[in-house]
Amino acid sequence: VKNINSFRHLHTAINYEIDRQYGVISSGGTVVNETRMFDHQGRTVSMRDKEVKTDYRFTPEPNLPIVKIQPEWVKECKDSVSSSPNYVNYQRLGFEPRLAIFYAEDAELSRFVDLCADRIPVVGTEQFVAWLNELKLIMQRGKEVYPPQNPKFANEFMTIVQLYACGRITKLRGLETLRTFVSELGDAKKLFETKNLWRITDENITRSMVEEVFKRNGKTAEKALAGHAKSLTALKRLLVEHSEKTNRH
Repeated sequence: VKNINSFRHLHTAINYEIDRQYGVISSGGTVVNETRMFDHQGRTVSMRDKEVKTDYRFTPEPNLPIVKIQPEWVKECKDSVSSSPNYVNYQRLGFEPRLAIFYAEDAELSRFVDLCADRIPVVGTEQFVAWLNELKLIMQRGKEVYPPQNPKFANEFMTIVQLYACGRITKLRGLETLRTFVSELGDAKKLFETKNLWRITDENITRSMVEEVFKRNGKTAEKALAGHAKSLTALKRLLVEHSEKTNRH
């Protein structure tokens, strides 16, 4: 609606349009997309139809020559583009458009993602993004520069993500390793092998450890079973400690 020069006119025009459009729809008609003008009687009247033709027509400028796009120019432009923009490559990997653009616009982050790109399809973009966010949080808390500048870090980072994705390690173990590697980079797989930090997948072993922890911490277990949150947290911590001792032996 055009020709509105005050809030009072705006209020009147909106109310008029509500009544008009309600009347059109109630009578079985269809409200068309058009430009209307507010007049001195407080009504809106039709100016231009937007459904069929463009509102504003372009007219040739007599003082400017017509530019003819030559086929060789198009070919030259195509040849000059050596590869697809990073955000296109990231979308092909499976990242949603907004995230792909976000990564591509940050030179340092883009470089890190590129170093991880070959292994991202193995773990999936969802896992990668979740672990990248965890890494960012760890580095920010440690007042470290994010993303990591060491190219070798990307390889160890993806090893941790991959081992978690396939169920070989727990998330807790992965996060602990990342915290260690942020300050002192090491070999993730070698670390897990040497210290036997793999996830315990045998249900019998897990059940035995839970029973042992409950037996040693009867009162805490009773409170946890009764819904006491702090006791439950304490039991989890004790179970983790017990599992570490079990793994070492």
